[in-house]
Amino acid sequence: MHIAKWSKAIINHGSHLSILSDKVWEVHISALVIMDTIWLARNKLIHKRLVLNPVFCLKSISSMVRAHLKALLDSSSVPEAWDRSPQGLLKANFDVVIRSMFSVAAVVLSDHIGLI
Repeated sequence: MHIAKWSKAIINHGSHLSILSDKVWEVHISALVIMDTIWLARNKLIHKRLVLNPVFCLKSISSMVRAHLKALLDSSSVPEAWDRSPQGLLKANFDVVIRSMFSVAAVVLSDHIGLI
């Protein structure tokens, strides 16, 4: 299957795959981590002529998926309440996750009405 079709099948799982609704995030996170690991291995091979050990890659994928799912479960149990910004200003809420092998940053902007 071509990578574009595979990606669409993961994102639009309802029309292509039979995934239980409580497992959707697990499938999405797993697919993204697998694609990222494959891309990392490809880049190391092409740019550094370094071949990664497949067992190391599988252990890395498993560890990263567990860490992401744990973070998702931990964060979903904490209710968040944001104060709205003053009229005419945008409010930026951001979060950063730093792990030994990767880091991620996200920003959400909202106006005084709360629209993102």
